[in-house]
Amino acid sequence: MKQKMLFLTVLFFMLLIASCNRLTENEIPIPNAKISLNISTLSIPVGETETLIAKIEPDNATKQSIIWTSSDESIITVSAEGVITAVSDGYAIILATTKNGLCYAICDVTVYYVDKFTVTTSEQWKAVIQFIRENGNNKNYIIYIEDSFVMPDAYAFRFPEITGLTVDIMGNEDDIPTIEDSILNITSYQTVTIQNIVFKHHSSWSIAKVNNLSVGGKGAVLNMKGNTTVTNSKNNGVIIDEYGTFNMYDGIICDNITYYNGGGVSVYPYATFVMSGGLITRNGAINIDTGGANGGGGVRVHDNGTFIMTGGSISHNNTYARGISVASGTFLMSGGTISNNIVGLGVSGISNVVMSGGIIYGTQSSGAPAEYANYSLAISIDNDSNKTLKYGDGTDILPHLDESRNYTIHTVIGRE
Repeated sequence: MKQKMLFLTVLFFMLLIASCNRLTENEIPIPNAKISLNISTLSIPVGETETLIAKIEPDNATKQSIIWTSSDESIITVSAEGVITAVSDGYAIILATTKNGLCYAICDVTVYYVDKFTVTTSEQWKAVIQFIRENGNNKNYIIYIEDSFVMPDAYAFRFPEITGLTVDIMGNEDDIPTIEDSILNITSYQTVTIQNIVFKHHSSWSIAKVNNLSVGGKGAVLNMKGNTTVTNSKNNGVIIDEYGTFNMYDGIICDNITYYNGGGVSVYPYATFVMSGGLITRNGAINIDTGGANGGGGVRVHDNGTFIMTGGSISHNNTYARGISVASGTFLMSGGTISNNIVGLGVSGISNVVMSGGIIYGTQSSGAPAEYANYSLAISIDNDSNKTLKYGDGTDILPHLDESRNYTIHTVIGRE
């Protein structure tokens, strides 16, 4: 901050001196001329580049040429065309001025260091995780997965608990690699982004509490992007534990079978799941002792958990459980589609469900055992539960439902 104040003070006196110089008639600037930049604040890793674009207003201002300068070229440099290059970690200011010095704009730039790794084998994968655990002074890592591999003995890892730690795990979008039998745990105050990777468990495993991904603790964030697939878990595909956040932007969560609830995604108390894209399909929730039905083949929202759906699709989750089960939790739907599940949405306990958009329709009646025939509904709501169900305009959903053993609706629900 002191560096920035000193820099701006020097700049003020430079502009003051420039304004006192005699200008020729052709150099007199158009009144109210100003400069604006396409980026005013930027965080960029060491070695990366970014292009700043300066716009002078009005378009017919006398001086159109721009002079670019950096307050510290040991941290970041800038070319005559406004291309900045991050040199080392730190803070600097990029200044754009008109040739006569009367108009200027600045961009605050923070440069951070990133450790980058390339992984092609299970041994390298373990070595990278161990390196991060032992060298936690840096907070930013990128791991490129360039080939598929299998981890022996269901290797589970968690990153060190460093506040502000960010890790990007990326595969090649043209040849997506598979990480098999590796369990990823994200803990407090960490942000992990996975992109263009298949996380998979081996099909020969016996049914046990083994998941692919878990995120939990205050400030823990998991982002899922690109052509990522989470599949074949013998528990939940993704577990969001207390205070964790899972953002699903794209990808597929499929073919995960849990022994109880939430085959695809399980949202535990005070956790948050935000789905804006992607597909959750062919997941199941089956009681391995009785073979009976349990909640949330696609998504299970537990007590005080929150599921926000703005896009994407949840469909064709198993014949024994609901596509989404909300048990004393919150489900806010403003977009996306829930379709072709035995029960699209099941609500019980003290739950809050609000639909301001999106569609719930269709049921998967074929193949359901006779004892579950009454589950072939778009919505099933426990008769004795205390819940609030509303459309986004405040209209109650409940009066629109038929009364039978459960409150049910057999037609399309949604506001387009």
